[in-house]
Amino acid sequence: MSVNSNATYATATAATVNSAVTDAGSGVSQMSIDPGSGTYGSWIAYAASSPITMPAGDGTKTVRVQYKDAAGNTLTLSDTIILDATGPSGTMSVNNNAASTNVTAATVNSAMTDVGSSVSQMSIDPGTGTYGSWIAYAASSAINLPTGDGTKTVRVQYKDANGNITTVTDTIMFDATAPAGTMSVNNDASWTGVVAVSVNSTVTDAGSGVAQMSIDQEPARTVLGSRMRPARRSRCRRATAPRPFVSSTGTTPAT
Repeated sequence: MSVNSNATYATATAATVNSAVTDAGSGVSQMSIDPGSGTYGSWIAYAASSPITMPAGDGTKTVRVQYKDAAGNTLTLSDTIILDATGPSGTMSVNNNAASTNVTAATVNSAMTDVGSSVSQMSIDPGTGTYGSWIAYAASSAINLPTGDGTKTVRVQYKDANGNITTVTDTIMFDATAPAGTMSVNNDASWTGVVAVSVNSTVTDAGSGVAQMSIDQEPARTVLGSRMRPARRSRCRRATAPRPFVSSTGTTPAT
């Protein structure tokens, strides 16, 4: 006796009991099946193929069958099968969950697991609306986002070894256009008599928004691009009357 022709896994609760039981005496007449619930069902006529419904919930299911011959002798056989009806689970992000990017080259970051079997393959839609070919599962996968500023929706399908598929999506803003707008100093004044001034900005960005600014300011005491030299100080002496001339004889010449 086997379940689903001795398969290791099942992806649905609907299954089939395959029986090849004989009796040399009175013959096999009836069978009673426990589909994994722990309780046998009613006696039914023996058949080589019998449909069953296993209990829901991923995990190993033990199916038991009792076979009875016409004389009332019974034989019990069992088989196990792993029910894996759930796709992989986990997280996926683009560029490690970044909000925006300014280049089309990006990375899909995957952290997916599967309790029933294993995550075997993945297929990526990089934002074009079309999935690519199935490739081996990897924690990091390079993609190219489509050009054109705006929000890109990246979708990834993950498949386990039994064919169960889970789809996970993430969005990222593609913004390759610089901010636009105007800037002036002191509301576009022509001149100022002080070094302290204001930069007036009216700049917007339709993509990710204007986040930061860096100001290149001229050094102090600069006018029209030429550095002013500080005024030189001058000293003034008090005027004095000329000293009288005294000759070597000690007399003052007549004026």
